[in-house]
Amino acid sequence: MVTEALMKEHNGKDPDFVKQKFDEIKPQIDFVVSLFNYINDELKNKQREIKLDVDLLAERLKRLLMALQTSGHADMVNVTFGSTAYPLSEEMADLFLSLNEKGIRSWDEMQKEEMSYMVKEYFILRGRKLIPWGWDFLRCILASSEGEFDKHIKAIRSRFASLEDADDFLHGKDFNYGLMDVRDEEFEAALGSLLEEVRSLAQAGALETGKALCPKDPPNLFMSSIPLIEGSWIDKKALTVLEWYRTISDMGYAMCRPEGENPLAWPIVLDETVQDEDAYCDEIIRVGDLGIIGKDEQYSIFLDVEEHIKSLKLQERLIDGRTYVSMEGYFNRDGHLLKLEDFDIKEGITIRSWNRWFEEHGGEETACIGQFLISEMSYDIKSYDIQRIPSLEDVFELQEMREKCNFLANKLKVSSLDSTPLELKEKGIEDGLYINPCPLEDQPIRASIAKWRDSAFDALVRYFALHMTILLIFGKLLDEEKIVFKDLEDTLMQAIVHIIALVYSYNDIIAEYLDKLKTVKGLTWSDTPPYGWGALFPNGFLIDMSDIQEAAEENYMSHFERHIKTAHD
Repeated sequence: MVTEALMKEHNGKDPDFVKQKFDEIKPQIDFVVSLFNYINDELKNKQREIKLDVDLLAERLKRLLMALQTSGHADMVNVTFGSTAYPLSEEMADLFLSLNEKGIRSWDEMQKEEMSYMVKEYFILRGRKLIPWGWDFLRCILASSEGEFDKHIKAIRSRFASLEDADDFLHGKDFNYGLMDVRDEEFEAALGSLLEEVRSLAQAGALETGKALCPKDPPNLFMSSIPLIEGSWIDKKALTVLEWYRTISDMGYAMCRPEGENPLAWPIVLDETVQDEDAYCDEIIRVGDLGIIGKDEQYSIFLDVEEHIKSLKLQERLIDGRTYVSMEGYFNRDGHLLKLEDFDIKEGITIRSWNRWFEEHGGEETACIGQFLISEMSYDIKSYDIQRIPSLEDVFELQEMREKCNFLANKLKVSSLDSTPLELKEKGIEDGLYINPCPLEDQPIRASIAKWRDSAFDALVRYFALHMTILLIFGKLLDEEKIVFKDLEDTLMQAIVHIIALVYSYNDIIAEYLDKLKTVKGLTWSDTPPYGWGALFPNGFLIDMSDIQEAAEENYMSHFERHIKTAHD
């Protein structure tokens, strides 16, 4: 074919002359043929690899999206149970309501919560300005913003009375009580004044003071403060619950609290050593790799503890129809399980006496202490927070159902606000977000996200560079466009198009979500490898197509040189 073309070009020349010309250009012809064959063979050999790349990226992105969707459903389980009353037996409902009625708010709690709110309202009524919501988040990220929030910072500066005030707020030095024209010193002076007024009322007997026993590791949030009548008498049933919890802990069982914010919820008692055959026992319910100790077994331990408390023969008193025992007598008895160092004793005001004084002095908009309007104190629980169940069997069934659902939902959640487990901290995970693995992957899901992001980026750079190389060789060097077989060229282009579509899905859903978390500084941005945020996402979360184009342009010449060298050799 080439010879015929040469003879046509050199019409009238003898065959030897044409052959001579052919021999002169034969190396170039061999090179072009070799290049043609090499590129087509490489694309043919890569067809399966390219398809696998696309399929794998699609499958892994699907898992990530499924994990986020499943996590959303798991959150709904928590929300659903969190908004329904907690099932309690008659004896536990009576205990909790009695403790609640005699509840004590410690001086520290009052100062940080109720009194701080009253002082803030005092300043607002006098025309002082609230710091807009969200500004505290903004000032937390100034150190790492690198100019990203200059517009917002400028707006903040314009709202304060002076640049000095604005800088003190932005750097966390002052204005930490939510008012932009009340410095911390002025606010704390007013808070101290109110505290002294309240203490004076208590000393005069207008407000009733009391003591509360505060376990350092309480059975549930509500029992983190247990009122002591006359400073030394504790509800006997409350003491039994405390000893029961200590007994359960001493038996080596682990505690899990999926309803961490629910003041009434008991912890889930887990046996981490449970074997498959144990799942068929009445005492253990198998959930995943763990076993939840059944309520009947837990109650059996509770009854044993009741007998143990009886055996101590403690001094008793009947108060408001309930049996109280001497706390001091308990710690003086041989055989007591609880230790004094496991508790703090806090003093404060009884909620009941505060609210009575509040009503006696006119209630809302009228009751004042000194120059401060005061408000009613709320109890820790309301009667509607409790679902009182007469049958113990029904109580246990409802609690177990609730525990299993919440436990499994938390296992499926992508994120967790609980403290980060030690084994994850050792891997460089400093925050409580994204600590659970993606389905079918043995790594935190945020590591899976980072891995997918880098894999998609690298694949697009690789295939774009290959495509650019082909265009350069056959478009610029050989002035041809159709030398690559059509089906092979389509395979490459289809792969690029499919991966770009996946990237857009990633950016729209996952990367956007992560970017929001980054913006509000909801994470600890550790750079510690292998799972620190900075180590996982050195180039950010998003995949920018211009970055891909730039990287492909930097890399395609290496593909070009490899093809030319291979064809030449």
